[in-house]
Amino acid sequence: MESLLSYVPLMFFVVWFFSSWYLRKNKKSKTISVGGGFLGACIFFVVVSFALIPSNTNTNGRHQDKIKPAAQEAFERAISQHMRQYEATKNELVQRQLREQRKNKIAEILPDKSATHWLGVVKEIGATSDGKGILAINIDGGIQIKTYNNFFSDAGPKTLIPPDSDLYKVLLTLNPGSRVVFSGSFFESRQDYINEISISEAGSMRMPEFLMRFSFVERY
Repeated sequence: MESLLSYVPLMFFVVWFFSSWYLRKNKKSKTISVGGGFLGACIFFVVVSFALIPSNTNTNGRHQDKIKPAAQEAFERAISQHMRQYEATKNELVQRQLREQRKNKIAEILPDKSATHWLGVVKEIGATSDGKGILAINIDGGIQIKTYNNFFSDAGPKTLIPPDSDLYKVLLTLNPGSRVVFSGSFFESRQDYINEISISEAGSMRMPEFLMRFSFVERY
């Protein structure tokens, strides 16, 4: 795209030259031919520039000119759908059934319990007392993908990011609000298919937080 934009001035000159030549050939005055050629070139310049300059508008499936993987879109839709249904009922039996239905849907979408090149925005970035990296990423639908934030909870899963890793070097370049592409592995859960670490059922359904061991993060 940038290479095409670099040719716009040359195209402007070519259009102006041939427009002027055409008008003079058809016996227009020199002033009219030059002015008409210039006007035509200006119109051409405006149209081409708007056509070539990329848009950053988020639209269905897009995230600042990045296209979401199909699995991420399906995951976000499923979580959001069950979130709305959970909010719409006060019947605890129905609410529990909705959590089971969500589990089954996640299993269909993420059979290998992993995310590849998903898109999100950094919510939290920090370090534990022993210097390991903490990361939480928001994706659409009010969903958070994150590491644990303390050594004791992470003793088994080992989601915290070691200071001597390449991934830690990437974290040093990020801030809350940074847009990122990320990959990683979720953890198996009998209750939710992939491990969701909210304390209560209501928290799990309304503001879900899924545990991940990140393997790749990149700012864009």
